[in-house]
Amino acid sequence: MPSYQFRRDDAPAFKPKEYYTIRNPNSATNSLSAGFQMDTNGGIRMVSFNTTSSENWQLFFQSGRYFIRNWDYGARWQLGLTEESRSIPKMYPRNGSLSQQWRISRSGDGWRLVNELWGDGTVFAQPVGWEVPAMRSEMDGATWNITVNPR
Repeated sequence: MPSYQFRRDDAPAFKPKEYYTIRNPNSATNSLSAGFQMDTNGGIRMVSFNTTSSENWQLFFQSGRYFIRNWDYGARWQLGLTEESRSIPKMYPRNGSLSQQWRISRSGDGWRLVNELWGDGTVFAQPVGWEVPAMRSEMDGATWNITVNPR
């Protein structure tokens, strides 16, 4: 397990009561979605950007980590991985495990997301031509644009 010490400069970059859209330059006309009203059984994908409720993400900061929640799924579900499914994140019932904890850090003009189940060296990415983002060791598509959705 990675050890982590909370530092003062780890202050949250995102407001917990705001909702954000998460987009990737490799899929410029699309936005990260968890389906429409939970119709994907937790699966995520990139969809044509139109700010539906499933494209709204809450970045909830706690003890140096983020928990990523979706508008349609609510606070009882969080984006994460499992030991059995470590490559494609999806929505799971909230449990607070490492697999649902994310580090979100500045990367050039955007943000890089690292899941604590994997730790450093593997990032959440949207490679060119892929419909579903995945955890990757390659950096192609690893920078995300996260912007407030004014609703």
